[in-house]
Amino acid sequence: MFEYFRMIHPSSKCSKTTFRRVFKQQWKGVLLFEARSEHSKCTICGECKHILRTSEDAHERALTETRYQDHIKGVIADRQYDERMDTYCEQHLGQNIYSPLLKIDLDGMDQAKVKCPKLPNIKKFEGCWRPMLHLIGVRVIGLPLVTIDTNQTLPYG
Repeated sequence: MFEYFRMIHPSSKCSKTTFRRVFKQQWKGVLLFEARSEHSKCTICGECKHILRTSEDAHERALTETRYQDHIKGVIADRQYDERMDTYCEQHLGQNIYSPLLKIDLDGMDQAKVKCPKLPNIKKFEGCWRPMLHLIGVRVIGLPLVTIDTNQTLPYG
């Protein structure tokens, strides 16, 4: 969020600490972020870790360790490539608006996280109907972030 703020207001002298403090004061209860531990775990990592913890067969553990290390290397390589493309596209877009490069990141959010309005999870509110939205983030590298809110009745896909 801070990086996006800096992109929109490049002349602002606001520090990251000040931005976070004001963001928490003004947006508390409106725009919530989940803790890291609440995100889904990788299936392959989970399977490998389980086998490494529970298997007594040394050969199976060795094969699993190799599979796990290969998977981690692949994930890191994918992230590095993504970052390189972000940097390249940002630089290229800054120099030439008619760039042959265009990188678009799309991500959707689970409906349960975008029920409106945000209410505390207490018994008196359990009967309330709160519309759910499909929230989709679209990021064209080098341009401001776009979010799309759609009706819950529209199908995914």
